[in-house]
Amino acid sequence: MSRSPGADDWDHLQRVLVHEFFKCDQAFLDFADFSAVNFGGRTDKRLLLAMFDAYARFPHHLYEFYLGNIKRERGRLGTVPHEECDRILQAEAEKLMRIRRERILTGDAPRWENHVSYYESPVPSDFACDFRQARNRVAHADYRRAGAAGATGGSGKSRSPRNTTGER
Repeated sequence: MSRSPGADDWDHLQRVLVHEFFKCDQAFLDFADFSAVNFGGRTDKRLLLAMFDAYARFPHHLYEFYLGNIKRERGRLGTVPHEECDRILQAEAEKLMRIRRERILTGDAPRWENHVSYYESPVPSDFACDFRQARNRVAHADYRRAGAAGATGGSGKSRSPRNTTGER
């Protein structure tokens, strides 16, 4: 039996959005802290795993925050087709880059802001799809998580009996 979302459902979504925002912010701060500790390139596996975990949590929670906001804007709590989500996220990334450039050029950006040249390249056309796939790799048990960028210092080569060359 399906039902229409009520006021409580929208209140719950709002709480989820706040939660995802705080989790995203915490992941960013954790990554910055672990990176500062690892500035010398330490190879301690626990530190590397903690750093990778924070690095992976950031796009996961950022994506979920945006997904929840897309649902809020659509006025529907159900599943958002990934094509629609990709289109919206692509447009959002392009808008954020444009706003950042404009703030720098008009002198309204904070002093710590990067030079405008950092924001002049166009957003890659496959950004939203790549963002979604990165989030999926973190959120699901996916063999690609153990690749060359793996957290625990693995070789990145497949150990599958079907692929003994290390190629993908």
